[in-house]
Amino acid sequence: MPDSKQEMEQTIRQLFAGIFESQMPAEPVPELRDETVLLDTGLDSLGFANLERASQKIRNPQRTNDR
Repeated sequence: MPDSKQEMEQTIRQLFAGIFESQMPAEPVPELRDETVLLDTGLDSLGFANLERASQKIRNPQRTNDR
């Protein structure tokens, strides 16, 4: 788990970029800022689910129960 808020933000940005690129490889990855509305980024519901799941794994690394 990232140690600081800044590290967590960077990790989330990296996760978002990877998921976005996998869903929309021809589109530039939008910049995430504190005021960014995720619904306006172009990710679909599966993208949001993947982002949430990836962030859960970071917050709770001891949970290995992948369903």
